[in-house]
Amino acid sequence: MKMVLKYKQRSFAGIIGFFLVLLSQGLLPVYAESSLTTDQKNERRQELSQSIKASDPLRAEKKNEYSANPWVVSMASNFGYDRNVTFDSRRLGDTFHQETAAATYTENHGKLAGFIPEGKYGVAGSVDQFDYSKRNESDYRNFKVNPFFTTNLTQADQFRTEYTMRNVRYLKSDQINYFSHEIKNSLTDSRFAHWLHTVYVSIDFRDYTDRFSLDAAGAASTEKRADVINEYGYTIIYYPSEKLVFGATGAYKGDDSSDNFKNYSDYDGYKTIGFIYAVLNDRTSWVGAAGWDQRWFKAKTLSIDPAKNESDGFLYFATYLYYNLTPKTQFVVSYLWDQDFSNDPLLQFNGSMVTAGFSVKI
Repeated sequence: MKMVLKYKQRSFAGIIGFFLVLLSQGLLPVYAESSLTTDQKNERRQELSQSIKASDPLRAEKKNEYSANPWVVSMASNFGYDRNVTFDSRRLGDTFHQETAAATYTENHGKLAGFIPEGKYGVAGSVDQFDYSKRNESDYRNFKVNPFFTTNLTQADQFRTEYTMRNVRYLKSDQINYFSHEIKNSLTDSRFAHWLHTVYVSIDFRDYTDRFSLDAAGAASTEKRADVINEYGYTIIYYPSEKLVFGATGAYKGDDSSDNFKNYSDYDGYKTIGFIYAVLNDRTSWVGAAGWDQRWFKAKTLSIDPAKNESDGFLYFATYLYYNLTPKTQFVVSYLWDQDFSNDPLLQFNGSMVTAGFSVKI
């Protein structure tokens, strides 16, 4: 019975870790209209839209955990309205739709090489397309592959290592197309009943396929732009029952880009996020989340005062309502809101997205 409890606790770490990563990637800070380039606006919208793909994490994990079939395959279609597509003073709203196909393969493994404890291994992959009705400069295609490996160091401690490759292509702005290679390691402790503690570190190498780095004078170099994005974080989870989960994450993060012109992208910062997950009944569940994302730019200056460096504090919240029409079909409604509290008043814009859609597991 004790082993079953520990296994369930570890599965909660994966559930909540996956959801927090998905949500946080979808709600990163943005920059100002006066200094924003078209490709960065597009990237902002692409990152925000990732949160739309969030499905009921607890039920999805249970299906995978107790099913004899190691495969989980799903398809989803979402429709919505974005109140501020380019996140600037024009406040151009537009409708959009997104289609996603995803698959995950998971297997248990025994003791390996005589000393690596038992655990799991597998691979996840997805393909999605995002299209606006009129603001087509932000349309994109995203392909992702994520092999992973976990090992149970003790009954209460689990180590996970994973690699994620992303290929993001914009249909109208090839300067933002990139390959992303992310390596992430995490350690989760579940020795205390109803509590989980996770520490993690990740490094993301982002290679731009069609964009050359700029030198200090703003001239194009002969090398393609490359960014290194690192993050170090801690997550705490409390779940009084399987139907109610509270969580919070805090992390340091930074970006070091080979694009040297004004060091536009280089920053140090942190992010915090808290969430509540609740199963309301056999068919309905709900997620609410709020967070703050802070960036201090190393050399980027204010448009109104070149003697001061820019800093952005980004506040956001999101709410999701899931309704299971059948054991394999789910209806999802979501609302996202975000506000940039920059020290440059020209950059203080907000935006929101409303989305509704269906997902089907095969």
